[in-house]
Amino acid sequence: MTDPRNKPVARTFDIQTPAVAAGFSITPNTAGDWLIRALTFTLVTDANAATRAVTLSVSGGGAAYRVLTAGATQITALTRVYSGSEGVNGAIGTGGFIQLNFPTEGIWLPVGHTLAVAVENIQAGDQISVINGYRFEFPKGPREHFWPMVTMMLEESS
Repeated sequence: MTDPRNKPVARTFDIQTPAVAAGFSITPNTAGDWLIRALTFTLVTDANAATRAVTLSVSGGGAAYRVLTAGATQITALTRVYSGSEGVNGAIGTGGFIQLNFPTEGIWLPVGHTLAVAVENIQAGDQISVINGYRFEFPKGPREHFWPMVTMMLEESS
């Protein structure tokens, strides 16, 4: 029988709303790697004139090694929902939606790595909120079960 503690687990997650004019980040907080399969959040922009561009960057403590973008930019005084899931190509969404470029396999986050969501030209009154997503967790560590053992006898032939 396999150890159920070492099987991938699917979970939804919510992230607390960050401060005004700030992005947010996702870092695995369990003893295993994460595969982000979907992410959605809302960006409300204030009336200051600036075109905002949303980027997702993955880093492992140093410079970002993967950068993903949104399918469109956002102008002043708008509310848009950003949404990405595996294989979404970042095409401009309809209505109040903007799609995020998402790799076909999702976004892999090993333990100690971070997915940071930032807004270029963010203004003092801009607010990101309603952050949630879907992930698979892949536990690591020793398998803590015993394998059956049998004694063996060897005979030498003469």
